[in-house]
Amino acid sequence: MHRNSCFPVIPHHVGIAGRGLIATRKIQMGELILRETACVALPQDLGIWEAGESIFRQVSKLPKCQREEFYKLTRKKGLLEVSENLLTSSGSDPQRISMAKSVANRIEETAIFFNNDIKTEDDCKCLFLQMALTNHSCCPNSSWTGCSKNPRHLELRAAKEIAEGEEVTVNYIIVEARFLHKRERMSRLLDGWGFSCVCPLCNQDPHFIQLQEREEQIKSDIRKIQQEMTQECDRNPALVSWKLLCSLQREIVELVSQLVTAQLLLFREYNSLVHLSQLARDKQQLKQSLEEWEVLLKDLNVDRAWKDYKSCLDKLELSVSCLESSCPPKDEEIRQFLWLM
Repeated sequence: MHRNSCFPVIPHHVGIAGRGLIATRKIQMGELILRETACVALPQDLGIWEAGESIFRQVSKLPKCQREEFYKLTRKKGLLEVSENLLTSSGSDPQRISMAKSVANRIEETAIFFNNDIKTEDDCKCLFLQMALTNHSCCPNSSWTGCSKNPRHLELRAAKEIAEGEEVTVNYIIVEARFLHKRERMSRLLDGWGFSCVCPLCNQDPHFIQLQEREEQIKSDIRKIQQEMTQECDRNPALVSWKLLCSLQREIVELVSQLVTAQLLLFREYNSLVHLSQLARDKQQLKQSLEEWEVLLKDLNVDRAWKDYKSCLDKLELSVSCLESSCPPKDEEIRQFLWLM
């Protein structure tokens, strides 16, 4: 792949992870690293075997240079093995043999796509040739984010300052596994992508033991608070203590702020804290949370995150009379201000 002078990264071999993206100069927090359009896209509900023909057709239509880059990408080993087993187990049944051959004919393209796809905001699975080169880290220095004008466009922005020559990394499981224990993260990555993470939060280097222990303790504390919140919510809404939930969510925000990936995780937590502040009728907490949320947004400059923030402001403006009242929230308001755990 030729270097694109518009963007401050270049593909390069990075060791056991194979190819990755390396910063060609110092990159500031919030700076755009890449902007790319998907070259292959599939509906979310399309089965893995039915997908083969569609992937092959789309790849065949790509310019030669892009096709070459596609076939350089990593494969999902499990799919290759399943294809081989399917052929072996077909026996003499003509129908099964035909199906197995059909799968085998497109298995390389299928295995490449499903080892490198990214889910976009329109619920499609998409492959981005350059973004696919970003390797995983549980403490990444960048993140993918959708563009509000076109869900098939993706941006890569720096989540912290990145030095010249440093590898640009993302977290593949940042939402669903953000507070999981190390062994659970490692298991998900091994099952999903076939590798063991060796980032500072996962490897066995004694220099990182203290950092790992600190991170694991914070995440354990967060999980305990989330469990307490779940128990509080598991009752009639009329009996829920919204002030308690708001207070517990503030504790989570304070704990998340101490994690090495705080700048990427706090968007979600502030959103929840603002929602719970509304339901708890806590004007001071609401004001403080919105101010802190806005500071974070200015630092990272993520278009989609700004969109979520402004959407929340619109809801609050429409619900100002509820905030001013001393009445507990009703079902409709609770549904409008749902929070995330």
